[in-house]
Amino acid sequence: MRTLSVGLLFALNALTVFAIGDSSPFFVFGYKEQLSGSPKKGNYMINTTEFQELVESHTAECDFDAYILVHQPHLHLSDIIDSNSMPHSSQALKVSPISHIAANVVGEYDVSGVRDQLAQRCGAKVIQADASSGSFNSFSDKQPRVITLDFEPLATDKETRAKQILSNDAVIFNVLSSLPSKNAIVVFSSTPLESPNMVQSNEGGHAEAIRVATPPKNFRRSDKQRPPKVDRAHSGLFSKYSFVSAGILMGFFVVVTVLAIVYVGLSVISGMSVSYSAFEKQKTS
Repeated sequence: MRTLSVGLLFALNALTVFAIGDSSPFFVFGYKEQLSGSPKKGNYMINTTEFQELVESHTAECDFDAYILVHQPHLHLSDIIDSNSMPHSSQALKVSPISHIAANVVGEYDVSGVRDQLAQRCGAKVIQADASSGSFNSFSDKQPRVITLDFEPLATDKETRAKQILSNDAVIFNVLSSLPSKNAIVVFSSTPLESPNMVQSNEGGHAEAIRVATPPKNFRRSDKQRPPKVDRAHSGLFSKYSFVSAGILMGFFVVVTVLAIVYVGLSVISGMSVSYSAFEKQKTS
């Protein structure tokens, strides 16, 4: 029985690792003059729906001067919380009055849809920032801006990837430093890592796997986007072996769980002993 329990725990851990490896983090931070110095913050770990609701609640009044939409493919949660990897962003998430993280999100979302909705709802002008330097057309009028910042996918080489993340973090800081005011909000999105060798482990409870059944209202999946072809030699379990699918794997774990429950139930029933004398009617004298 102990062996079966250990096997079930191992199976659940395997599912968690798989989910984390096929997911990516989203985060948002921002400043408002009326919130300056406020100690209120959001939960460090939240699911996708809650994250989207928070973004909508913070942007509903359209009281920011700049809405910065950053997209960085292949980033991992550990890159964000590591102060050496992304010093500016990790520090901003710690000290900003508005600060929220969706630890691991499965699936890609149409950032252009968010951009268009903000531009239409808030009457903002859309401008593109240079991903290599962070430069953009400066402005001093009262019309808000939606600034998009699209980075190239991160390299697979560890050293090159680290330099790329550090450089991109500096670019985000340059954009924030070039704004005419501090009233700005940054919405950061990413896409999953393609190589299983780049998957980071879940240490210290810093990651939480979140499966998305349906996309949020405003973050729409892009039907035109298709994942790039991946070398089968370096692909995941489900891609490399066609006879193994997520449904089969989940079905296996469900069957194992049900069998464990049935086994425990039968063991309890077989161990029960009832005296037949308890069912005899008492004789009346």
